[in-house]
Order: sequence, then structure tokens, then C-alpha cells
Amino acid sequence: MRRLLLAAPVFSALACVPSTAGARAFSYGVSSAEVTSSSAVLWARSLKSGTVHLIVAQNKKFTKKRKTKTLQAKKSNDLTVQTRVTGLAAGKRYYFFFTQGKQRSVIGTFATAPKSTSAKTIRFAVTGDADGVRVNGRNFWNKDGSDDWATYTAMRREKNDFNVNLGDTIYSDGETDQGFPLALSLAQKRHKYRLGLTYSSLLGLRESGPVYNQWDDHEFVDDFNRHSEGCDVGSIFNNSYACNIAGIWSAGVKAFREYMPVTYSAKNGTYRSFRWGKNLEIFILDERSFRSLRASEVKQNPSAPEPTAHVCDTAGNDDVAPRIPQRIRNLFALVYPALGIPISPACLAALNDPNRTMLGKRQYATFTKAIKQSTAKWKMIINEVPMMEFGINPYDDWEGYEAEREKLLAFLKKNVKNVAIVTTDFHTNWVNDARIKTYPENGGPLPSGIKEFIAGGVADSLFGREIDAVTGQPDSWKLVDGAYLNKQPPDGPGMECSNMVTFGYAQLEASARSLKVVLKDNHGKQIRNAADNKPCGPWVLKAN
Repeated sequence: MRRLLLAAPVFSALACVPSTAGARAFSYGVSSAEVTSSSAVLWARSLKSGTVHLIVAQNKKFTKKRKTKTLQAKKSNDLTVQTRVTGLAAGKRYYFFFTQGKQRSVIGTFATAPKSTSAKTIRFAVTGDADGVRVNGRNFWNKDGSDDWATYTAMRREKNDFNVNLGDTIYSDGETDQGFPLALSLAQKRHKYRLGLTYSSLLGLRESGPVYNQWDDHEFVDDFNRHSEGCDVGSIFNNSYACNIAGIWSAGVKAFREYMPVTYSAKNGTYRSFRWGKNLEIFILDERSFRSLRASEVKQNPSAPEPTAHVCDTAGNDDVAPRIPQRIRNLFALVYPALGIPISPACLAALNDPNRTMLGKRQYATFTKAIKQSTAKWKMIINEVPMMEFGINPYDDWEGYEAEREKLLAFLKKNVKNVAIVTTDFHTNWVNDARIKTYPENGGPLPSGIKEFIAGGVADSLFGREIDAVTGQPDSWKLVDGAYLNKQPPDGPGMECSNMVTFGYAQLEASARSLKVVLKDNHGKQIRNAADNKPCGPWVLKAN
């Protein structure tokens, strides 16, 4: 980092730093991201092009260990500015703000990660899935209790060392029947990010401490794959339609990097890891950049086929549960008749194809080597889409890449101690062993011994409501919950917790002796199992 002297006007502004900003030029707040023990990426968005100054220090008067940088806000980056500040001290709190002319941002704060030798207990939280559609000035998902993205506010109250905003940070496809436009272009995606930053809850979370950002599919379009043949845009249109996949990819990457500070390269995507003292290392997987190729390219590259959903059509629609044994499917055929139709061998062969990949060869090798060699007590996998086996709508999650899923879980079981998985994406709260196999029909049950925690998210259609929409019967999710999800193998996956109708987050605490995990709702209260109303957890995993 090149240290720069403060310009005189900026130095004058520092003489008396006010506690509040009133900064019209920085109305989208500030953020710290990608924090390590010696660096942090700091972000803001100005009102106009031109010079922006960043001031960082270890006290609110900005006199202790002060650092400054001069940046340029450009229209080519939608007036966002971000920079990596290096040379920071481990385990120290810092404060920062941006100025442009006479305008000043709010003061943000973060603490750097402790040294790898520090035995400090680390607290953090994970959530995702934040649809920012508004109707009459209020969040569209208000009906489900997510008004103003309350999950983020609850996470901020935890005063964590850091937080993770894990995927679907915008919804390029509003997934409503209200006729809202898609966000496929760069300009439209930028608008979606700015819309999200009108929520004070998200602003507050980003200003109060480090946030690690990660994308999933909706930053691009629903169920996005860089090699898709069309765009699945949920319920806005009746069918997928041909679209500019390369354009959506480039727009999605650029807009995400502008508004959700992240370490990215074409070679590694957004895969990265961060060490937090002696007790924790997080591994953030990129499950969008390197997926298998589209079906039309199979002839040219047969080692990387991607089965499309139509291979698994039943009664004219994607089969909702192709990997669940037929004896279980038959139980639900009275509610959803299509399940009475046996799944085709071609569908199962496609889903089980060993040539398909979620992570890509390079990322898989890099990740498995790194997690095996990690000396942190707890290894936490930050995972975009569910890895546990539950069989419902598997096309976009790890069960759609079954061979690699089983391969990875078997590797972790054999080679890595004290590992857990935290996931979002499904708009539900589930906890279970990420089994390698579940049903006797395919050699199960075979546990991995690795617990996966799926958090309910911020604001979108909850999974229980989506089940009701598919069946056309209110509260049919309760039947799925009681007669399937909560059943132990061989009759179901045997969830340790299942609540498909509550927003929230996973709150975690990693110490030398244990990993404590609590699923909480968007008011910070412990989530309860929907079937019996008993508290879900907390889970206290003892260290080996």
C-alpha cells in the first residue's frame, strides 16, 4: 500500500469528527469486507465522480495509527470505491470514513482477525436470500415477517466478530407475480444493489463490522449456470427463454464486485479462505463459476456433461423429487399425483453422472488440499447450496451433482477433523448429518459425521410456502415435514431440525473445545422445530 498524505481540506475536516454524518454523498453507507489479521477491503459509494479520501485509525478521533488513501469515484464503477488497506495490526478495532469535498460518510468499524496463535473464541453469523422487491414502499415479503430485512438487524445485535452474507444478495428475477422487470443488464443489476442498500438493516450490518459476501444464482438469474441454455426466471414467465448467458455472467460479476466487496479472479472465482485465530478457518466455496457444461456441448466435450431439467420431466414439469425412492413417492401421490409416476432411468443416470462437477477440478483440488492441511481447530465450509441429502428439487444443489457430492463428503470424513457446513439458498431451517448415502436402495444410511446447518434467510418466499404453491393446498408443507423430512431412514432423511416457514440466521461460536450453533429467527429468538414446537438445538459439537 502506498501511504498518502492528507490534503489540507481533509485534515481540517478531521479536526472535529462528528458522531453522525448527514452525508448525502454517501447515502449507501460504508462497508468492511475480506478482513484478515493484517488487512481489510473498505467500500463506499459517492454521489458524483471525482476524488474520494479514505481515513482509517484505531480510535474515533482518528489520531491513533491513522492511515489515509486517495481514491477515484468513476462512472465506470457506478461511483463505488473500494480499496484494500494493509499493514493493520491483528486483533485490533479500527474506525474509518470517506470524504468527498465537504461531504463525509458515516463512520464504519471493524476488528481485524486475531493471530493464528490466538485462542480467542470467535462469534459469527450466516444468512442469505434477500429479495428487495418493494410494493407501495414496503418490502413485498412483509407478509412473512421479513419487513425491512429484520434478519440483518438481529445479526447486528449479536456483536459478532464478523458476519457472512451468503448468496442471493439480490434477486435479478423478482420471483413474484407482480410483473416487476428482470435485472439482466449491468444497469439493472446495479439498480437492484442500490435498492438493497436503501434498507437500514443492511446498512447497519455493513457499517458495524466485517461482512464476507458471496454470490449464488440470483445475482445472475434463477438456477444460473455459466453454460446454461436458457434463463429460468421463476414465475415471471411460464417458460425459460433464450437469453445472453455470457452477458448476464459478465454483468453479474461486475455488479457484484462493485457493491459486494469480494476477492475474485477468473482463475479462482470467489473461492477463498480466512483464518480467525487458533480456533477457526472458514472456506468459502464458489459453486457458480465452474459448473459442468451445457448438454449441447456434450458431443464436443463428453467429460463435462450437464443434464438439463427436461431429462427429469414428469407429467410435463420438472419432477420435484427424482432421487427419493418410489415407495416414498407413492405415499405423496394423493397430494401431488405426478409423484406416482416412476422416475426415468435416464434422469437418475444424469444426476449421478460422475463426469459432472459443481466445483470444477481446480477448485476441488485447491479446497480439499487446503482444508486437509488447515491447523485451525474448526474448519467451517461456507456453502451456497445444500449438501445434505433430502431429495426435493435437487437440480441446482449438490444432489444434482451426486457423484462429486459423495466424493467430497467421503474425503472430508476420512481426512478432516472438526468440520461443519453452513448453507443458505433453500429459504428453510434444516439441520442434519450430511450423509453420504441415505436410503437402503443406494447403500445407505451412511453418515459422514459432518453436520450441516441451513439457515432460513432474510426475505423471499419461504420453502414451506413454495411447497403449498406446488401442491395447490395450504399447509401441505406440514405433511412433507411430518411424513417425510422428520422420518428416520429408510422412510426419510430424519432432520434434527425442520422449520420451513421462518426467516433467520445461523449463529455460531468456535472455541478450542466446541462449536456451538443456534438457529435464530429474524428477531434473534431461537427457532423451534415446526412439527413439535420444541427448540431447535442449540448444537454443541465437541472438538476432536
